[in-house]
Order: sequence, then C-alpha cells, then structure tokens
Amino acid sequence: MAVPVTADQLAALNANHQMSVRIELLTEGVSSGEVPFIDGSVTATFTAQVTRNGQLRVPLSVVQSGQLNPLTDKCVIFTGIPGIYEVPVFTGRVVSYTKTSDQVVSVILADTSRDIVRARFEEPWRAVKGATAASEMVRIVSDVSGEIGIDVTQTPDIINPYAVWEEDRGKALDDLASTMSCIWQGNRFGDLIVYPNPYSTSAMPTIVALLKDGADGNITDISEVVSAENIANSVTVVVERTDNSPPIRITARDQNPLSPTRWGGPFGKQNITRKTNNPLTREAAQLIAFRILNQSLALFRSWQINTPHFPIFDPGDVIAVNWNNEITGQVIESITYPLEAIDKTVLSTRELRREEEFETVLGNTGTT
Repeated sequence: MAVPVTADQLAALNANHQMSVRIELLTEGVSSGEVPFIDGSVTATFTAQVTRNGQLRVPLSVVQSGQLNPLTDKCVIFTGIPGIYEVPVFTGRVVSYTKTSDQVVSVILADTSRDIVRARFEEPWRAVKGATAASEMVRIVSDVSGEIGIDVTQTPDIINPYAVWEEDRGKALDDLASTMSCIWQGNRFGDLIVYPNPYSTSAMPTIVALLKDGADGNITDISEVVSAENIANSVTVVVERTDNSPPIRITARDQNPLSPTRWGGPFGKQNITRKTNNPLTREAAQLIAFRILNQSLALFRSWQINTPHFPIFDPGDVIAVNWNNEITGQVIESITYPLEAIDKTVLSTRELRREEEFETVLGNTGTT
C-alpha cells in the first residue's frame, strides 16, 4: 500500500522537483552495484497475479559485462528526490533481455509474485482443516521460499475452506484471499501483502492522498470515461456443493432508490452469475457478491490521471480526486511509475462505491 511520507516530503513531491532514479543489481542476493540505463518504466496492476512488471533499456555493454543475467539476477529500482526522499518502486527478477542492432538491450522484469505463480504444486495441495485462511496463505508461500515474506496482519481471522488445489498455486492464494474479501499482491519491497479489498468494505477505506486540478494542483492531465458496457446491477454467486446437496446461492443487487443503476430502474435488470467449487460459507459468498457488484458498478466511471513524478501510490490505494468541482473516491487499478523526469506518473482508476448501498437477497442456501 501507499508508502508513508512526511508532510515536508509530500510538499516536495507536489512542488517542482528534481527526480532521482537508481537501479541496484542483486546477484544471488548480494548487491553488485548500480546498473546504468537509458530509460524505462514500472507498471503495477490491481488483482493481477504478477503485480509489478518493468521494462528497461540499457547499453549493450551492461549485458556484455555479465550483468542482468536472467538466471541469477534481480533488480531494485529506487526513485525520489535527491537528498530529500527515496523509495523503491520495484524489487524483482530479470526475466529476459533482447539485444538489438542499435547496441541497446531491452530488459523485462517481474516482481516476486511471479516466482510464486510459476511454482505450481507438484502434487495436490490440501488445506489444513481448521486453520485460518491467512495461515494457509503463509504456508503456501513458505513452501516456495522461506525468503519471501507475506504480510497478513490486515486480514480477518477466518477459517479457511477445506479445499484441495491440483496445481495452480496462484489460484489457491486467490481463493483464500477471496474467502477473506482480501487481495494479495507483490509489493515494491520484494515481498507479498494481503489486505482488505477496497470494494468489499462497508466503511470508507483510508484516503491516502488528495489529487486536484487547477493552478496549485498536482494533476497535469485527466480524462473520464462514462460507460454502461460490462456493468451489472445484480450479481449472483453460486457455491457448488461436493456432497450433491443444493448449492448456496447469494444475490447482491443495487437497490438504492436514488441510484441510476438501481435494480428495475432506468438501467433495467442486468445480472451476472459467478460459480465456484471453492467450499465457501454463506457469509463468505455474500461478501464476494458485494465485492463483484461493487467492482462491476465501478466500471461506469473510470479515469486516467497523469501527475508529475509521484512514486508513493500502489495499486488498490484509495485516493480522493477533486476535478471540475467534484470530489470522488477512486481506487487505483494500475499505476505506471516513470524512470525519466520527462515522463508522467499514470494512474488508471475506478469510482469507489460501498456495499451499504446494496441489498443482499438470499436464495436456495442449503446448509453451511
């Protein structure tokens, strides 16, 4: 989540400032100095299993000297303001590089979450019955590497579904996080973090910053898309039962009488159904229905926001945006961090709506 900054550091970032970037090379976990580079960027995406991806261009001499070896090397990319503030925006592995005829090498990077997703289960993985979902996630990650940390301090104390996953480790983490109405993702420090899905909470999540337009603002460009494409005002979650008993069916609808997308209002009735074999409880299925409905309705209003160099945000952060005399709460769906001062920080966001606006309709539930 958003890295902490002092009031003075935030003021410096909001003002015109010089930008610093350095790339530290790690070979088998040991620093081997800085890497010269030409340009590049890092993009982090909300809900993507591989959260952070980077691309660099470096001189040919860098790889000719043996640096940036995809078999052994990792990179930490730092950016900030010289003498005032510096923070990593990426820690991860060198995936590949491509040499070109102009003596420049294009390098592809991916964060630690790639190591977890690619380490598929060699045999079916059975969850520990009666343990928490968070502890099961820790067990799944430590099975890959004891050097990869996973922060579960923000997760609720929920018993995991007694499930078996055949080979997909990423899906196992997705399922367990979903049970807790949480998101797991790679962070900028080379570890993993699990935190409440901002679309799943009834209370307003913490606003990490205010962005605004105007002469004293920190938005250089902004565009808004308003579209009814791919949104639904009703979501049904169906939990299939392995014992052949009736499935759990939970429906969440937009029933706010003031909402333009209310069920049966001007927008009509548009439902989507999501089925799962994950043995969820009725309560967990209800939370998932809320979350899917929130995210679906949030597609109605989305933005692309450009700011000057502003490296504190992470995907999943909630920001307030003051534009055209309207203040909206928005969830950062993706962020691209520039590695050159001439480039902008690019945010893709969606409007945040909260579950208190919706009604849950219980269907054919069976027992849990």
